[in-house]
Amino acid sequence: MKNPKKEREKNFPADPYRFPFNQTEIKEYEIVGYSNSSVEPEIYKIEFRPAGESRLGPRITVEMNIKTKKALKVYMQADA
Repeated sequence: MKNPKKEREKNFPADPYRFPFNQTEIKEYEIVGYSNSSVEPEIYKIEFRPAGESRLGPRITVEMNIKTKKALKVYMQADA
């Protein structure tokens, strides 16, 4: 979003589910959930949706190491 329009990634965040994501305006997001596993307890998946929008529809997921405070992966998922 900070790069000039011609230099922006065409599909940001990452696209592991082949769900296209093209956001050209800055929106405010809210956390709608999170999870982790016993296999990797320090890795959390934190889910976001645009603030004030329906609980249905696509969400952005950030996989984050809570010990190092670094994002490992950012992607968009479609709700089924």
